[in-house]
Amino acid sequence: MRRIVLLCIIATCCVSIVQAQKGLSISDFFEKPFAKATMVHVEGSELTPYHLTLYRSVSFSDTYLVVDAMEKSVLTDARLAYSKEMGNQGKRLYYAFLALPPRDGHHANRYIFYRNASLREDGKDELTLVYMEGSATMDELKKLFKK
Repeated sequence: MRRIVLLCIIATCCVSIVQAQKGLSISDFFEKPFAKATMVHVEGSELTPYHLTLYRSVSFSDTYLVVDAMEKSVLTDARLAYSKEMGNQGKRLYYAFLALPPRDGHHANRYIFYRNASLREDGKDELTLVYMEGSATMDELKKLFKK
């Protein structure tokens, strides 16, 4: 009986994690395995000092593999944002910091951070996409990313 209860709890947690980005165009980048990608998933007490409950990131070292699709997804999700800061380098999206409304039935703030470091003159070929949830404000998160 304990095993069944434990399995139900684990299944519920996994479903809530997958649901975090559901409905967002960027969700595929966190749900599908990609070659040459580094994925990070953190939730729980480790994020408490940052006022976050969920942190997911994916970074690509060969940006040409996904840059067009990722940029398009970020721009699509930017339409949902109630607050956004975006910058271009030429015709390419260089960075985006988006604040999204909470998911249905939740109160946590949701954020998307995107950066195409390969567009900088001294930049390495790296593309980063981050999804976060929590009570942190956009200003708090911007300070963290500038460190």
